[in-house]
Amino acid sequence: MKALFQADVLWSVLLLLLAAIGLTFLVPNYIAVPTKLNNPFLSPRFWPTLIFYLIGILGFCMFCKALFATYANKGVLATAQAHSKKVPEENTRRTLSVLACIGCMTVGIALIKPLGMPLAITLCVLGLLLLARKKTSIVGVLCLLALPTMLYLFFFHVADVSIPLGFFE
Repeated sequence: MKALFQADVLWSVLLLLLAAIGLTFLVPNYIAVPTKLNNPFLSPRFWPTLIFYLIGILGFCMFCKALFATYANKGVLATAQAHSKKVPEENTRRTLSVLACIGCMTVGIALIKPLGMPLAITLCVLGLLLLARKKTSIVGVLCLLALPTMLYLFFFHVADVSIPLGFFE
C-alpha cells in the first residue's frame, strides 16, 4: 500500500511540475500572440494556458487524494492483490490500444496538408471509431460528420483563419 501512496505522490508532483513549467516558461516563450486581437478566446495562448491550469488542478487533486486516502481497508488490499494477477495482460492490451490511437491521430495530422483539414479529421475520427471495436452508433456517425464540419465553419467563418483544404481548394 505504501507503493500506491508513493506512486500517487510521484505522479501528482510530476503533473504539478509540468503545469508550472508550461505556465511559466513554455506558453509565454513559445506561443506568439498577435498585437491586434479582438477576442481573447481566439488568442493562441488561451487554450494551452487553460490546459496547463487543468493539468495543475489534476495534479493538486491527485496529491490531496494521496495524502488523505485511506488504504488501510483490507477489502481494498484484497481487491488490489487479486487484480494484480490480471494486470500484465490487461495492461498490454490497453497499451497497444493507446499506441494505436496515438498512431491514428499522428497519421491524421500528417494528412492535413495533402488532403485538407476536413477530410483528414474525418479519416482520423473514422480510424478512432474503428479502433473502439464497438458497433458504430448513430452518435459516432454524427461525430464523424459534424466534427470536421464544425471545425471548418469555426476556423473559416468565425475565427477568419485560412485552413488547408487540400484538393478542395
